[in-house]
Amino acid sequence: MLDTPGKRVYAAVLLVALAYVILLPGLGLYLAFSSFRQGAWFFSALTATTVLTGVLAAPHVAQFIVFGGVLLWRGGRPFVPPPPETSDDDLPPIVVQIPGRNEPHAAVVRSIESVLASRYPAGKIRVQHIDNSDDDRWQAVAERYAAEDRVQVIHRAGTQGFKAGNLNLGAARMHLGTGWEEFLIGLLDAGDTFSRHSMRLLATEMLRDTRLAFVQSLTRVGNPEETAITRVESVVADAIFRFHFGVQNTYGIPTIYGHHVLVRPQALREVGGWDETKIAEDWATGISMLLKGWRGRWVDYDPVDPSIVPGEETPPTLEGQQRQKGRWATGGSELAKQYVRGDKRLPLPWNEHADLVIRLLTYPTALPRYMGMLLLPLWLGCAALANETPARTLWFGLASASLQNAVFLFVFATSMLYITTGYVKRGLALLVCFPIQVVYSLPIAPHVAHGVLKGFRYATNVFQITPKGTEEFGLTRVFVQQRVALAMTGWLLIPAAFVAVVRPNHYGSYMLGLLILPLLTFIGVFLVPLTQRVRKSRLRPGAR
Repeated sequence: MLDTPGKRVYAAVLLVALAYVILLPGLGLYLAFSSFRQGAWFFSALTATTVLTGVLAAPHVAQFIVFGGVLLWRGGRPFVPPPPETSDDDLPPIVVQIPGRNEPHAAVVRSIESVLASRYPAGKIRVQHIDNSDDDRWQAVAERYAAEDRVQVIHRAGTQGFKAGNLNLGAARMHLGTGWEEFLIGLLDAGDTFSRHSMRLLATEMLRDTRLAFVQSLTRVGNPEETAITRVESVVADAIFRFHFGVQNTYGIPTIYGHHVLVRPQALREVGGWDETKIAEDWATGISMLLKGWRGRWVDYDPVDPSIVPGEETPPTLEGQQRQKGRWATGGSELAKQYVRGDKRLPLPWNEHADLVIRLLTYPTALPRYMGMLLLPLWLGCAALANETPARTLWFGLASASLQNAVFLFVFATSMLYITTGYVKRGLALLVCFPIQVVYSLPIAPHVAHGVLKGFRYATNVFQITPKGTEEFGLTRVFVQQRVALAMTGWLLIPAAFVAVVRPNHYGSYMLGLLILPLLTFIGVFLVPLTQRVRKSRLRPGAR
């Protein structure tokens, strides 16, 4: 039964999740009951709530704990070897679709040019830009490529079907002519780029296995120099893409991420095209293909070669990150709701089924984790007000709250892997950048929680746009733009103020615990504008 590494990994995932669900709540509830007997009923209730959020987060926690341990113990998973070189005559034609809505002109052009400049036979490449912007910006793209017969610009009115509606419209208008009977479809988001060699390698994979519905490529952050957020994301995402996603897609169920992927049209037609009822059309459609008996493949040939690894733009501002993560949370919750209501007996191997369940629970469990984060200051404030603080319960609560963000375990394991294999700077950079990512993730948390509620409560009918590009803006605009995150910061300060008034003698020992979360949230809100000002002052003529 455990004859493959993947099965052993997922057996360990289930065991760790089971231990987390049984042992942690058991100890927590015992300590909460002890506090209750001492009269600290509110304190015990908050401790029990912390335990509950930890239980609901168990699959996500177990996933990172096990994968991090496997990577640290085994030294990592081998990268996928590149396929042998294929002649130009044998390569299939490719139509790369670039959907967009209200995208910057430069971002769309960058994506198109990356396809046209790739190491692929020029006569076997077509590009479709399908745009449903509110203005006429699509016309500027059409005018730029009016003399390029390989580029087709399509405009549609309305937002019905979201991104999938754009893709399906483009597929319906693919009149390719002789020699294009057997072709592949590529996907890029506006601003993203295919590397010089990536399309050729992905197409060769499809030639080698005619039952492959899609081949999903590893990506790297393509705009690391834009802001402090993109710099941090480039370091942390590199580790997660290379190791965590690689383990997931190899030992679990491979999925489509909606970009930097080649898809077989026959598989797409068999599932009725891209799912226009879901924000996460990539996940929904990819899983539908697998359930129809098709296969998917994840490839990461050489993660440090920019001629092989494509570039993915990450939102450079906090607002962009909030919208992106909120959209992911809505899409993930929609899918979780669908599969909970649907047939549980999916025709998948047990390890792929387990991986699917874990992935679908990732965003829904973010909601109770966020509630636990909001309760933590109240919990500490209650401890400060208690005549006899139950120390054991206090430390247990802090430990369990830390375990709910199990990404740090994976990051620590990956950084140690870097360092022990000679990549010392990369390992140290990961240890430095991850805490910064945690800071600007705090004001993202309420948007993720709201996205979860949207996905569960009702069908979303608003086209979700992730802002690209950045600009320098004043502090007043930040206050208006981030009013939700700042309101959360104000809420977190209430327990600190209450303790300062009621028990000023006990305030000193709990000041750090009471103030650290709102202070870090405030820093996360203003991280980009503050670093922009510092950078501008350094670049100003005459500045030293």
